[in-house]
Parts: sequence; C-alpha cells; structure tokens
Amino acid sequence: MTPTKGIVFATTTPSYTMMARKAARNLRLVDPDLDIDLFTDQNIDDPIFSKVISLEGKGARPKMEAMRRSRFDLTLTLDSDVIAIAPFREVFDLLERYDLAIAHANTRPKSMGMDAADIPRAFPLYNSGVVAIRKSAATQTILHDWERAWRTGHLKADQPSLRRLLWNSDLRLCPLPSEYNTCRLINLLKTGPNHGAPRLLHIMKLDKTPLQDPDLPFSLHDILEPDIARHIQWLLETDYSLGGDPEIPRPTPNQPSLKRFMTKGEASERFNIRIGPV
Repeated sequence: MTPTKGIVFATTTPSYTMMARKAARNLRLVDPDLDIDLFTDQNIDDPIFSKVISLEGKGARPKMEAMRRSRFDLTLTLDSDVIAIAPFREVFDLLERYDLAIAHANTRPKSMGMDAADIPRAFPLYNSGVVAIRKSAATQTILHDWERAWRTGHLKADQPSLRRLLWNSDLRLCPLPSEYNTCRLINLLKTGPNHGAPRLLHIMKLDKTPLQDPDLPFSLHDILEPDIARHIQWLLETDYSLGGDPEIPRPTPNQPSLKRFMTKGEASERFNIRIGPV
C-alpha cells in the first residue's frame, strides 16, 4: 500500500494561526494536491486545510502532539513562519530510507545545550521548524519523549531536548539541505545557481510583519526587503533542477547596506524582512 503523506501545521495563538492560514495558501500554489492539516486550540473554519483538528494539550509547542497524532504515514511538519516557494515533495522520498529528516540549526549557542559534556559538539543542533517524519513505533516514542522533556525542562526552546534524544536514539536520521529550511535570508545574496534555490523559507519574526488578509498567500515582495525578494526570484529562475536558466544575469542590490554586505559582510539580519507597513 502506498504510504499516505501530508503537511501538518500546529498553532496556539490567533497570530500564528493566521500565519498558518496564509502559509497554507503558499503551499497550495506550489503543490495543489497535497493534504494540509491544522492542529489548533481555536475554532477555525478554513477550506484551505484538508482537516482542522483540535489540540488535546496546552502550551506553546504543539508541534510534538501534532506530529504524534498526524493521520499520515509520512508527515512534513512546518512552523507557521515557513513559506513554500518551490516544489519540495522530494522530502517525502527521503522517508523511504530514513525515519526523520531535519535541517541543522544556524547557530550553536551555549544556551541551547551545546556545552553538554556527554554529547560531542560535532553532533548538530537541529532546527525543528521543518521536520519530516515516518510514522513508526520508534518515532512515536521519540515524539512522546520530546514532548515530555520539553514540558518538564527549564528551556523555552525545544531544540536542546530533541538534540539529546536524537543522539541517544537509533533512528535513521537524514540532514535536510538548507534549501528546505532557509533561515538566514540575507546570506542568499552571496549564493548563485550552483547553490540551489530555496524551496522552504523559514522567516523569523514573520509575526512582526503586517499579516493582512488570511485568505491571501504571503507575497515575498510585501514581507521581504526588495533586494532579497528579487534575489530569491533570480535563484528560482536560474535553478536547473526547477527548469531554470543559469545564464540569467545576477541582480545588483540597490540598498547601500546590502551592497556592503556583498563585499564586507556588514549588513544586519534585520534586513531580512519589512517590519513596517508595505
């Protein structure tokens, strides 16, 4: 029997639910036929979702429960600040060989438990905003343990407990390339066709932008700085795996601060998104 596959969002506040509703519409633009479920503590009636499922637990990290209760054999769980901009179904193909696929985190702070003496520092911290997981007894156990560890721990972040559980597990773990969980968008300005275009943008502080109509998808040109949005579009147009032409000329940044970043690396992460009205 062919494994069932689908996307899962999990939200516990109105602002994050609105983000999930908009992000689901971006998903539909990329993959109209993929099932998308929402786990939430709110009464939501939105046809963009295949199913809306009430959360049983409470707390700021509902993703563990959502993954554990997912109806799919193969689940891709996305934070509500993850925006699909190109096809990504090949992530599900990884789960034919692996139990879990997840990208490395961009930072290694001590506050995230990277100083733990019993785990080699070379074992990465993982970003849990994009998690592909195959349903099995082993993965159900680790999801239960992850949720319990986060609820009983003293850290707000869920990555440290996940890192420890994965280190101690026998799960077949596949690292996702950064295209499938692209966080530091400003760094894309230094990439070209050979790096591959991002498929899933993980836009931190997206909840700080004007969200406007939940019935409309996110527009990159509305939420990102123009130079970054234009560069992402160029990467999509030049990616050979998306049928692009690598010979299309690279766009030149207009903002002086981003021009400096291209040569000296001086721009701040604040240039990722627009905070004010568009």
